[in-house]
Amino acid sequence: MYQGLSLLDLISDAKRVQKRQISGPDWLSSERFDILAVMPADQTNDQIPEMLEALLQERFKLKTHDETKEMQVYRLVPVKGGAKLEKADQANGISGRSTNTSERVTAQVTLASFAEYLSQKLDRPVVDQTGLAGAYKIQLEWSPDTADATGPSLFTAIQEQLGLRLGAAKTGVRTVVVDGIEKTPADN
Repeated sequence: MYQGLSLLDLISDAKRVQKRQISGPDWLSSERFDILAVMPADQTNDQIPEMLEALLQERFKLKTHDETKEMQVYRLVPVKGGAKLEKADQANGISGRSTNTSERVTAQVTLASFAEYLSQKLDRPVVDQTGLAGAYKIQLEWSPDTADATGPSLFTAIQEQLGLRLGAAKTGVRTVVVDGIEKTPADN
C-alpha cells in the first residue's frame, strides 16, 4: 500500500532511480495518490517495481524513455586490500531499522542493488563499480548526519565495515524522461 505519494515518488520506485533522475511535468511532484494493491503470493519484493510500473502504465497511461546524462555520482569501489563481504546464496532484499542516533541495514543483495539503496540515502546517485558479481551479505550500521554522532558516518561505515569506498566522480547516469502521463487515473 502506498499512501499520499506523488507520481514522481511512484515513478522513482517503479524505475529504480532517484527523483532527480526523472524529468517530466512539474505537477508530478504536487498531485498525491493512494494505491491499494494486493501482491500475488508467488511474487517477491524484488518484483514490486515492475508491478508498480505496469500499474502506472495501465492506470495513468505512463509512457517513458531512458536517456544517459552526465551527473555527479559516487562510485562504489573496493578499498585497497579488497572488500570485506561474504557471498550469499541468493539475493533476498534489504531490511533496515532507524533511530534518532543510528541506522542499521541488513541485506542479501547484489552490489548494484546496494548502490541503488545508497542512492536513496545520499545526495547523488551511487554507481556500482566494484566488479563483484552475485549476491552478498551486508551488515552496516552508522549514525545519520542529523544525529549526535555516536557512531561512524555512512561513508566511514561503508569503508570500515564492508571494505568498500564511495568516491566522487562525474559519469553518464540513466535518467527517465516522462513522455506522457495523465493526471487522473483510469477507474478500476
